[in-house]
Amino acid sequence: MARKVTNDDHVQSVVRKVYADALRVDWEYLTQREHTEQYARWLTDPEVGGVLAPWMSPEEQRVWLKDGPLKEFARALAGMGDYAVYLDEHPRSPQVVVKRLLGEGWSPVPQSGNTKPLRCRASDGARSVTLLWGPARDFKHLLWAALEGLDQSPEMQLRIAVFDTISRPFASGERDKLARIASRCGIEVSFIRL
Repeated sequence: MARKVTNDDHVQSVVRKVYADALRVDWEYLTQREHTEQYARWLTDPEVGGVLAPWMSPEEQRVWLKDGPLKEFARALAGMGDYAVYLDEHPRSPQVVVKRLLGEGWSPVPQSGNTKPLRCRASDGARSVTLLWGPARDFKHLLWAALEGLDQSPEMQLRIAVFDTISRPFASGERDKLARIASRCGIEVSFIRL
C-alpha cells in the first residue's frame, strides 16, 4: 500500500500536474494501454514521480495515483469530492450540465448532487427533472440508476445526458444505439459535448 504523501504543497502540485495532463490527453477516453503509457510518463516526470520519490517507490506512486487522484478525476471534473479543489474549472459540474441540457432558467437544486453515477435534480421554479450524466462507456450504469429511480418514484421526470469530447467523438452509430436502448426503457437520452 502506498504511503501517504506528508506535505500538502507536494500533494497539491502533483495532483494539479496530473489533472492538467489528464485533461490534455482525455484521460477518461484512453484505452488501458494508453493509461499504462501515461502512468509511465508520470512516474518519470520530475513534477510527479520526482516529487513523490522521497515518500514512495515507483509502484507505490502508480497505486497512489490510480487509487487517489485518478479514481476521483470524474467527480473532480463535476466539482464534487475532495479532489475538486485541484481543478480551476469544473466542466461537468451540475451547473454546466443543467444549463447545456435544459437551458437558461434552469438550475441545480441545492444539495441534490450525487455521484456513482453523477446526477442532480434541476428546477426552473415550476418544473423539476432529475439528470444523470457521464461518458458513453458509463451508459449502462446511467440507465440502471435511472430505472432504479423510476422504480422508486414512477412519476419522476428523468433524463440521461451522455457526453463525448471533440478529440474523442462518438463512434459511428453509437448515439443511435444508445437512444434506441433508452427509448425501449422509456427514458429520454440527450447527447452533449463537454
